[in-house]
Amino acid sequence: MTGSKDGERRLGMGTFSFNPRIASDLGIRPVSSPTMSKLAEMSLKPTEVSVGTTPDSKFDLLTARVEAAEAELVSARRREVAALERVWDLEAELQALNLEDTAVLRARLSQVEQDLETFRAAKRNADLGVLDLKTQLKSAKEELARVRRSPTHRVGEAVMAVALDWRRLFALPAKIGTLRAEMRKLALRKTDALTPTAATSESLALSEAAIARADKDGVEAAAAWVRDQRPRASVLSRALLDLARHIRPSDPGAAVSLARAAVEADPNEGRVKHLAFVLMDVGEVSKAIEVTRAALAGGVPFNATEMRRHEELSALERLKIAGAGLPDAAARRGAAKSVLLYAPQSLPSHWSATSLRTHALALAFRAAGWAAEVVTAPGYPANAKTMVPDRIDGIVYNRLPAIDVAAHLFDEHARAAGRALAEFASSRDASILVASTAAPSAHAAAIAARLAGLELVLDCITLTRAHQERPTERDTILIGLEDELLRAADAVLVRDDFFDDRLSDAGVPEDRIVAIGDAAPTLPHEGDAPNWRADPALAGRTVLGYIGDPHEDLDLESLPDVVAALVADGLDVGLALFGVGTRFQKLRDRAEQAGLGGRVLLAGRPRLGQIDEAFETIDVILAPASPSCDRRARSRFEIAEALAHRRVVIASGPVAAELRDRVVLVGDGGATSVAAIARAAAEVVADPERRAALAAAPGADTSAQGLEALASRLERAR
Repeated sequence: MTGSKDGERRLGMGTFSFNPRIASDLGIRPVSSPTMSKLAEMSLKPTEVSVGTTPDSKFDLLTARVEAAEAELVSARRREVAALERVWDLEAELQALNLEDTAVLRARLSQVEQDLETFRAAKRNADLGVLDLKTQLKSAKEELARVRRSPTHRVGEAVMAVALDWRRLFALPAKIGTLRAEMRKLALRKTDALTPTAATSESLALSEAAIARADKDGVEAAAAWVRDQRPRASVLSRALLDLARHIRPSDPGAAVSLARAAVEADPNEGRVKHLAFVLMDVGEVSKAIEVTRAALAGGVPFNATEMRRHEELSALERLKIAGAGLPDAAARRGAAKSVLLYAPQSLPSHWSATSLRTHALALAFRAAGWAAEVVTAPGYPANAKTMVPDRIDGIVYNRLPAIDVAAHLFDEHARAAGRALAEFASSRDASILVASTAAPSAHAAAIAARLAGLELVLDCITLTRAHQERPTERDTILIGLEDELLRAADAVLVRDDFFDDRLSDAGVPEDRIVAIGDAAPTLPHEGDAPNWRADPALAGRTVLGYIGDPHEDLDLESLPDVVAALVADGLDVGLALFGVGTRFQKLRDRAEQAGLGGRVLLAGRPRLGQIDEAFETIDVILAPASPSCDRRARSRFEIAEALAHRRVVIASGPVAAELRDRVVLVGDGGATSVAAIARAAAEVVADPERRAALAAAPGADTSAQGLEALASRLERAR
């Protein structure tokens, strides 16, 4: 058999054509290049085999083909290994690029937030400056009209009229005599009218001087000093307004008085709107809504944010008049031990005290033999593209579609959300509805429980408290609403002893109060967590830090000062912060300004499955209380969560009674100085054995007993 270029093959006297496509369909593959080379070495033509070929030559041919195939396989494997190594290199480069991009974006975000805060402050000053300029313009127009009515101007008009018509000259003497008499009368009049010609800088200068004097001599002395300067009405109003804003956090009552005085000093045009919102900020409702309504009636323009605040005032006024407005209760229904938890936010979209507590409570219900599901507030999460439920640790998180009522319309939103929640609870055949005592959630849940015939259980994790001995009008409204909802609940879950006085004042019977303690869930791991401990800021050091939400009642701003004090004492410590928001960014900036930039790691918020690794990064959790906030308005989940992860906790302020033995408590339950926190931290850092003992201290989980007591309580109520 001989080969030819046109694909023909000859055998004996016959001839046939070789079609490569047909050969491929039959499973016959062409001979590879290495095989052809092997055949060439054997001095054989690749497609020529004589009729009389011996079996040995056929065997040699097959052997050559096998060896060639093995050689090609080895070469392919080498190419595969090289390709995999290249892929790994590219992945490493991509990861490094992503980390670099994240750092760049974080820096840009921090800069944008700082710029935004600067722009907001500038806008506030510009708004007030515009009001001052409008006041000056109006005064100038009034002065121009007064000049035109003056005898001097009218004499000038009479003289100019003579130039246009000479016959008016004969009437000029009489007209001049009349105007002269008017000028004598005006000269005899006394006036204390002042023409406002000062620039806006006058207002700013007076405000700055008033604030400085308030810090030195007190607010009353500062306000009296401002009045003694006898400034124009607009300048006086501006100074009193700035003074009210300055003292609002520390003395809301005095801020209300100053805001009212500012309204009386300049009840004119747009300034009234701004002063009304100052009244709102310091807790006034009736006076603020009265002022905003008058401004709207007078044609003062409101932007979208200002209109939203006006509507919020209207909602608070309605709550003050009508209360919660709960409907009549329907007949009890639903399957036994079937519980539905209602939450404003949840996993996996939010990592917060609210979401983690909700998850822990759902797991506790399930462990106690209850059928438990979670449903979130209507429209949550805002960026959801589908209403498909999430499932975490076997707990189903259901979503409700958005409603048309805005959340700042408290009463109307609660009614709309309550109807949607009642309909969903009925579809799940639930018999018990659990919600937090936060007014928006509790209000909607109470309405839903009445409509659907459910037993209402409120989880007491936060309650409104007055910011001073005499509560503001806003505080009074919210406290009254919460008290009404607490009385409407079939049971109240408490996690600590923070709210005993509030529950007693609300008139909640003791047999409805069920203590369940506080617990934090352990979430499944999610991928490989970053090695935060290997960061140069923390490597080889004892790490202090904080993980969680930036609560207002925590003095997070003192953490860099504590680290600075320990470093000054010769202790090698670092600071790790896990959280998001402008406040954490400012903490890092403050540490860098103090020369601690190389000891601080701002890691952002870890993934849900990496929270354990985040806690392992920190040796000592710091939770100092803020001196300017009421620290008994919420349960302190950050302490319970840290103890659940076997961390040492140094805290000041109130701590739950069952946790006090496991916490290094500084002070007597109130706010303490940075020096006291630093001394406690130094003792713990310098004593590794004590640190290990504190971290290993066992804690009692009372949630199971609490839920059994809850079941018994509800069974008796049925």
